[in-house]
Amino acid sequence: MTTANLYRIGDIEIKIAPFSINRIRQTSRTDYAIKPVMGGELQSEHVGEGLTNARMLGQLFPKAFGGTLEILEQLQEMRRKGEPNYVMRGDGEPLGWMVITGVDLTSDSLAKDGVGRIVDFTIDMHKTPKPNGKEAFDRSWI
Repeated sequence: MTTANLYRIGDIEIKIAPFSINRIRQTSRTDYAIKPVMGGELQSEHVGEGLTNARMLGQLFPKAFGGTLEILEQLQEMRRKGEPNYVMRGDGEPLGWMVITGVDLTSDSLAKDGVGRIVDFTIDMHKTPKPNGKEAFDRSWI
């Protein structure tokens, strides 16, 4: 039985188990140039689209459901490379090209080998322009 993807980040498919996202926060901003006016209120000039961020929070259970920490290491490697990855929600809704800016881990209920029975993680990303030509094709599964 195949389970549907909750999200996809580049080549990484995030399903319900053993590596799952249980919360996502998306923020979008608009940029303004603030201009002082003598004797008046500050003026705001719309200059365009600002930074769009996504924060995914989830849990991994390495000891209980056969989940491994390899996926988190893959995400760390993607973060280190700084290359854009195409991100898509499970229903096919694209979030667009994003770079991973942070991967945070918190291990809880440590087993005797030091690995947490519960590993909470946070993946921080921000939207970036689509890579050009062959570079985009090489890293894209769309």
